[in-house]
Amino acid sequence: MLNYIFQTISSLFSKEAPVAHPPIAPLEKSTTRLEDFSLVEKLSHSDEIGAYGAPSRKEGELVFILDQTSNLSVPHKVIKLKTASTGLVGEIFVPVDPTQSQQIYINWTGTHSLGTMLADLERAPGEDSYRNEEIEILNQLNTVLKNFGKKTNLKANIVVSGHSLGGALAQQNWHSIQRAIACNLYEENLDKGDLATCGQWVQAERQFRADIQSKEKHIGVDLPKKIRSQLTAEHVQSITLGVWNSAGVLKAIENNSNQLASMVNNAGIQQRALFGMVGGDAVQTTGEGSVLTNIGSEVAAVSLIKINKGCEGYHKEKTFGLLSGTAIAAAGCLLVGSTPLALMGLTLGMLSVTKSTVTAHTSKHFINSTSTNELDYQLYTNTTDESRKIIQKKLTNKSTILQCSPIKAAQRGLYFLLSNVIESKKSIQMPVVLENEDALTSQKLSLIA
Repeated sequence: MLNYIFQTISSLFSKEAPVAHPPIAPLEKSTTRLEDFSLVEKLSHSDEIGAYGAPSRKEGELVFILDQTSNLSVPHKVIKLKTASTGLVGEIFVPVDPTQSQQIYINWTGTHSLGTMLADLERAPGEDSYRNEEIEILNQLNTVLKNFGKKTNLKANIVVSGHSLGGALAQQNWHSIQRAIACNLYEENLDKGDLATCGQWVQAERQFRADIQSKEKHIGVDLPKKIRSQLTAEHVQSITLGVWNSAGVLKAIENNSNQLASMVNNAGIQQRALFGMVGGDAVQTTGEGSVLTNIGSEVAAVSLIKINKGCEGYHKEKTFGLLSGTAIAAAGCLLVGSTPLALMGLTLGMLSVTKSTVTAHTSKHFINSTSTNELDYQLYTNTTDESRKIIQKKLTNKSTILQCSPIKAAQRGLYFLLSNVIESKKSIQMPVVLENEDALTSQKLSLIA
């Protein structure tokens, strides 16, 4: 819950007003488009396929996902992404029969443990943790695509999804896939002598490396050819990003994703992004930006839905709680000179703000809903300049207070304290009776893992 402390404070100073203007150039309320967002929410929250709260699904278990092309419920096999060193949780859903569906889903879980709470406090949510695992994650995806290709000559449609911290991890994963595809294209175009396209990639890659390693010198960003061999136009037909109430990513990722989008599109790989937002949720104000924020529809199809229904209550509850707490605190200080009363007032105010934010953050709007006619929402795509500007503004509308030096210093302090707590928990060993030294070594390794 540590991440909510910063996020709820920042939401009070966020530049975004709660539905203060009518939608500009909205889409028609199409059932098909709403079903796309419904699937994104289900991948985030539903019991059957959702990533929320560290799902207990096992390796090889079957999940059934509705294929929107055939309208059939298609069985997918669960493959657990192995990210033991950071505690990130991800799953890959691979169709049992590729002739029924070519959709491969990569689904990321948000905050669910001390390790992921630590990831919330990184420079951008999950940035360091994901970067440390990037090669292994892509290596596992590469293996999945290779096995998928053995069964059929059909190309895969990759869907990357997540909620909250999981949304930030999904955006980073999406960007990794983009970079892998672009790296392969660079080598292909170099062999063809297409120096103009190669120069475009070199410039984008050089800038990205400089931006990342200026503050993360210890983290490598190379993508070896062996782990990206299947991420080509020969094996991948499309990549789709679907996130709900997502935290943001670094500006370096946002800028590089926008640059690479044209290269990926020119290779014939379709790109699509679906962003779901709920009014009153402060998590969306974290990070520095989002991928595909300023891209035309000729390059990638970007859609954003902003759910408004019931959100006025979140804002009223937040405002009322803050004002009530402030009033109690002021009375405690000025009228009776009671410091405990003042602290109690501030605590009550923050608890009220946090409660309303968490309610908005975890709310469900499509799951278990019998009709979407009652939804109050704004829906945009990047098909016009006006709607593209709206999307860009909402996705880059990050809180200025989170970027200020005192908050950054407090965030680093909490990161340090929490990392020490995690390390101390790892070092605790339960008293056991072991027969030999090899067993002792094995026990220690299992505790560390």
